[in-house]
Amino acid sequence: MPGYFITHFTVNDAAAYDRYVEAVVPTIQAHQGKVLVATEDVQVIAGDVAHGRIVVVEFPSVADAEA
Repeated sequence: MPGYFITHFTVNDAAAYDRYVEAVVPTIQAHQGKVLVATEDVQVIAGDVAHGRIVVVEFPSVADAEA
C-alpha cells in the first residue's frame, strides 16, 4: 500500500525554497517517491487551508515515506 507525505506551508523566501527543492528531490527519488501535487493554486471546497502551498508526495509504502 502506498505511503504519502502531505504538507501545506507558506513560502517566505522563494530563493531559499528553490534551493531546498533542488536538495530534496534526489532524496525523494532515492525512495521511489513521486510528487503528485506541488501548487499554490488551491480551490478549497470545504473548510480552510491555513497556508499557501500544498505538496503531496506518493511513495511505494509507508516505510519508504518514513525513510
